[in-house]
Amino acid sequence: SSGINAEYGENRFPADAIYKLTYHLCHVYARCTRSVSIPAPTYYAHLATDRARAHLSSAKYNFDSSDGASSVGTGGGRPPRPGQSIEEILRDISPHDATKNKMYWI
Repeated sequence: SSGINAEYGENRFPADAIYKLTYHLCHVYARCTRSVSIPAPTYYAHLATDRARAHLSSAKYNFDSSDGASSVGTGGGRPPRPGQSIEEILRDISPHDATKNKMYWI
């Protein structure tokens, strides 16, 4: 048993197709020549959040959460300024134009 439970959805995607898609996504992870236990998009999302965390840390932001779920900025960075727009923060942490549309964090 794979441990996956497919539920009926509004899109009428058959359970067998969900199983096959999940199986195939476990074989396309670019960092591994063998299959992995979690579908590749999940690994890529994890890598992307790690890269975002690195960008935030390099911009000297501190987004530590009260529940300890985030490790961003543990080096003592500053919190965003009061009234600082999300656009300003994104400008501070945006990757270079040459890498913007590439999965450079793999």
